[in-house]
Amino acid sequence: MNTMNTLLPEARVDVFATDPQTIQVARDLANDWRFARVRVNVKGGDIATAINHFASEKSGNLIIIETDRIDTSFTQHLEHLANVCEADTAAIFIGPENDITLYRQLLDMGATDYLVRPLKKDDLTEVIGKTLLQRLGTNESRVVSVMGAKGGVGTSRIAQLLAHSMAQASEAVTLLDCGGSWGLASVTYGREPMMTLRDLANAVRSQPDTVEDLLLKITPNLSWVATGGDALLNSTLTSDGFEGIIDVLTRRHPNIIVDLSQSATGIRAMAFAKSHHIVIVTNATPLALRNTRLLIKEIHQLRGAEAPLHLVVNANGFLPKEELSPKEIERTLGITPLVVLPFQADMFARLDTSDPEPAINLMHGLTPTIQPLLRAVIGRTVSYAKSAVPETPPSFLQRLIKRG
Repeated sequence: MNTMNTLLPEARVDVFATDPQTIQVARDLANDWRFARVRVNVKGGDIATAINHFASEKSGNLIIIETDRIDTSFTQHLEHLANVCEADTAAIFIGPENDITLYRQLLDMGATDYLVRPLKKDDLTEVIGKTLLQRLGTNESRVVSVMGAKGGVGTSRIAQLLAHSMAQASEAVTLLDCGGSWGLASVTYGREPMMTLRDLANAVRSQPDTVEDLLLKITPNLSWVATGGDALLNSTLTSDGFEGIIDVLTRRHPNIIVDLSQSATGIRAMAFAKSHHIVIVTNATPLALRNTRLLIKEIHQLRGAEAPLHLVVNANGFLPKEELSPKEIERTLGITPLVVLPFQADMFARLDTSDPEPAINLMHGLTPTIQPLLRAVIGRTVSYAKSAVPETPPSFLQRLIKRG
């Protein structure tokens, strides 16, 4: 696995350094999306500082220690360090010179790696990633965030549609609606929220099992985290609270769909940092595409040019005189729309007014329309027996004619 493109597992890394450049490189890891689940603690000091610290504090998954001295006193300190650290704690050392003899000696004593100053961020990222993945493995859970370029483009429906599509493809899926009382999930599924997002975030800090109590089965493979009831005008879910919920879900569930429509601005960057796939929903009007371009730019700043972005153009044909074509959208945004869904007013109106069971059946009938998005997320093609678009029930007039 290429650690340069991997969301690293949840871990704690303690760094003891004295060189300003080393300290800055270590602190910069906090802004790297790959380290979204890694807590990096940077402390001033050397190996003696580390020994004193771990004499009273439990060591984490990995310690990184910088030293200015490569002599017998340093290697003697290593034995003291081993006595105060947990047996499964990995250790990386940073020294002033490329000493192959010391490198071999450190490896013989159980060290994971040895780096030489001045430190390069890519080198530190690579060695930390390799170490954590070897020690902890990779979390096979998949986080997919769905975000709209603006309100009213159908973000929640696309999130639900993707969740149902994955469930029909025999993938176990958990849907998390971050809109609180603004969210549609409780209406669509006819279930009352059981807890607010803020209360859930507070609860999982000490009782991770709380999230399991809130999962309501919608279909055999699809569950919804039954949250809601939050104040409409005062968002109560912080980015830290959202991170706690996601971390618990990813340890327990293979696929998490995060609906970011109507969510607090503060949690969106955190969601994008932790996502394996980011779905942007827009329509083809100039205003929506302007917002889409700005959103793509910010995601690229956060995740780099290779960010896993998927573009869905919804309600295409609603304003045909104002809309750009898919080719014009590609030229404007530099990204090809993966799915273009035609405007079907009656279809989505029926989702808003149907009882839960008809709404779920209708959603299942619509899932083939986003086949390219499903394939991009799960990496395989799924065959559906149903038609791509459910049949519209006959109108009152049509029923009268048929009866006549």
